[in-house]
Amino acid sequence: MTRFEDWPNQLNRFVADWLGKKHVWGASDCSIMCLDWVERATGRKVGEDVAGSYDSAAGALNFLAENNYEDLGDMVTDRLGSEPIDRAFLQRGDIALVDCPKAREGIGVVTGSHILIVDIKQGGSLIPLSRAIAGWRL
Repeated sequence: MTRFEDWPNQLNRFVADWLGKKHVWGASDCSIMCLDWVERATGRKVGEDVAGSYDSAAGALNFLAENNYEDLGDMVTDRLGSEPIDRAFLQRGDIALVDCPKAREGIGVVTGSHILIVDIKQGGSLIPLSRAIAGWRL
């Protein structure tokens, strides 16, 4: 997937837009945030069917199952059309898979030494890059 030339500036605006944003299943959660980033960075819409298709954690899991995804990582792999990479190779602007105790796993956007996530309690927030499990090059 090819990013726009100005993706670093877009990432700065993106982080400002999402920091502090309240978590709402199916409207402003980790999947919706990452889909927003993919579109801003590349112009590709890879998840128009996701927003509004669930309104709870159980609904999100049902969405994955109904679309034949084993888990969130499987969906990201399919939607981005690329295989996951080891967390050691994640770079600014990539999508990271993180361990989220409340929701099993989540995804976020690598901002450098941090990952922007949408936490269930804290909303849009930054966590250390060391929390990444794996990720995808964007």
